[in-house]
Amino acid sequence: MEELAKHNNQRNQLIVSRFEHKKGAYHLEAGQFEIKGDTLIFRLNKDIDYGKYLDKKGTAIVLNASYKAVERIKDLETYTEGTVGKLVIDKAYLAQNSPVFYYKIPLKNANLDGKQLFLSFSIIRFSPKNNKKPEVFCNSQNMPLGKISPACCTANAWENTGLQSVIDFPEVCASPESYQRFKSFTGTMDISFAERDYPLPDSMATNLIQTYIEKYKNLNYQVVRAYIKGYTSPIGPDSVNQKMSRLHAEIVKQGLFLKNVDNPALAIAAEGFGEDWTRVSEMLPKSSFNLDQQIAIFEVLRLAISHDGKEKMLKVMALYPQLKDEILTATRHTFVVLQFEYVGKNESLEAYQNILPIMSEELTAIANDSIAIHPYTEGADIKTQLSRINEMLTYKASPNLYAMRATYFLAQKENEQAIADLRRAQALDRGNPLYNDMIYGIEMQTLEEMSFAEQLVMLEKYALLLKENPENEPIYLSNLALKDKVGYVSGALQEYQKMKEKNALHFNNQGVSRMKTYRLTEANEDFLNALRKDDKMAATYFNLAVLYAFRGYTNLVIYNLEKATTLDPTYKKRIFDNPAFSMMANDPKFDKFR
Repeated sequence: MEELAKHNNQRNQLIVSRFEHKKGAYHLEAGQFEIKGDTLIFRLNKDIDYGKYLDKKGTAIVLNASYKAVERIKDLETYTEGTVGKLVIDKAYLAQNSPVFYYKIPLKNANLDGKQLFLSFSIIRFSPKNNKKPEVFCNSQNMPLGKISPACCTANAWENTGLQSVIDFPEVCASPESYQRFKSFTGTMDISFAERDYPLPDSMATNLIQTYIEKYKNLNYQVVRAYIKGYTSPIGPDSVNQKMSRLHAEIVKQGLFLKNVDNPALAIAAEGFGEDWTRVSEMLPKSSFNLDQQIAIFEVLRLAISHDGKEKMLKVMALYPQLKDEILTATRHTFVVLQFEYVGKNESLEAYQNILPIMSEELTAIANDSIAIHPYTEGADIKTQLSRINEMLTYKASPNLYAMRATYFLAQKENEQAIADLRRAQALDRGNPLYNDMIYGIEMQTLEEMSFAEQLVMLEKYALLLKENPENEPIYLSNLALKDKVGYVSGALQEYQKMKEKNALHFNNQGVSRMKTYRLTEANEDFLNALRKDDKMAATYFNLAVLYAFRGYTNLVIYNLEKATTLDPTYKKRIFDNPAFSMMANDPKFDKFR
């Protein structure tokens, strides 16, 4: 018995075929096994020399097969142990299986899905006198050959091959958002005129002002308030200048009104302020007058006397003609204050507090200051986008913003923070079940990182969710995938078999479960059925590639990998460190995937 046991001491190792086999030929590599239909077919790691045991007439070897549920999922199974059957190996059977010896045991409807298989041998010899009473030697009933744990019939051997179950949970989705940073701003324009006896026509002033009104209108800012201040130079009587400044302001007001009749939101006010001695004081330091001359002029400007009195004192000064030509005539101007509000389609955030000249580049930049944020995409600047989203969340908290931020957490594999944000989104939008589904989808994607105990907790959670949401297809599929994941493959397959109608996802996932129980022929048909339903499923092509690698069909592996990687280039990353393809990856045919 010890010698027999040595032939199967690596039974938990997934072994893929090394060679391309002819179409239609059935072949298993040493150490492989498969459940095909209602028959268990396998090869030991090393063929036993049965000839030396069967050299005597009437001698045979009986292979007994029984099963038990894997210890860690024993509580999930209904049938925890049982007898499969036996195989009588005599010279005739040996001859039929030469040169490669296959063990073929009828299962008689025994369900081995996810079970630990036990093999034992007995040597029997039939008495020449009474063939009905064979003698039994070396009965090793219920003594397994090779390693016992983990079970070879569960998903364990397939873990690193990356078999792809598909759960139709919605991805974490959010819509791009654009904001205008400033909802309003104020700009000014100061228009100077040469000295004249009468007010200028409105065209010169209003045309220039209107140019900038139109400029900001094209940037989605509408003028809503205009305040016009009219000023004259100190030349002439104060009473006349006061009247002229008011007339200047009114003429500009009328011109702006006529040019903006299509803007009922615009409120225009005009006022005259007479002589602008303040402007004289501002211009004097920049003039050609020397310091002594400037001091002399400032002395007059500071006097608390009437405007006419100041002008009279300046006129008697020798520098008055120069002062009049260089400064006084240039102080005749109109000062306009324009307030703009954003009227575009984006949400605006705050009012710009400073007041800037309407012609300044800075104010143009203010009008163009928009913030665009979007969900994570490959190559996005995560730091910048997260900063912008966080800034937006200081202005408002919305489900979409939290969902958008979750996409960046997921990109950084910060799943707990992503789930926390989706819970915040759900709290703000209780009528939308999608956020729950997104959370479930993230949880399912992290199964590989969970311990077995955590996976069992998830299985229990999804079983309860399914009771509460019996019509929720993603939760139903997740529940089956979890059963598959923890090794309760038989439970998953039982559910699949109850389905009256299967879509592409059902067939694909059923095929994965069947592969894990080495029912490769049925799994092959499941994957083909999935592609008949939907021939754009990259996951199914990849699963077929793994299946054909196990069987050693290199050309079929290449064909299905080409399909998978064309539909989803990320599958290229799953090839060269994958044990399923390790035996054939050095074939030049695989170079196209590098």
